[in-house]
Amino acid sequence: RIFRNNGHQRSATAIAVKRVRLKCDTIDIDNYTATQLAGELGVDIKTVTRWIEKGWLTATRKGTKRTAAQGGDQWHIKRKHIREFIIESIGIIDIRKVDKVWLVDILTG
Repeated sequence: RIFRNNGHQRSATAIAVKRVRLKCDTIDIDNYTATQLAGELGVDIKTVTRWIEKGWLTATRKGTKRTAAQGGDQWHIKRKHIREFIIESIGIIDIRKVDKVWLVDILTG
């Protein structure tokens, strides 16, 4: 009702779904999980994990209490480390698969 009273045509659910699709639901915009980064770079999660394990991409564990059955603890990757990784490893990233707007934001932010 609040949205309609203020002239909005979408329902609260539609707005929530749209926020998720536009990735506006991220609470911490300065940090990414390996899954989020994989989506932005157009690669598989295992590829990002491999980069972390090889030491090419700096990341830390989030410290969640997820069990191995839940996929284990999530990786916590800072924007500045992503920027450094992209600049240093541009040869291994397929630019055609990367979200272009996101890439510009990371490199200029």
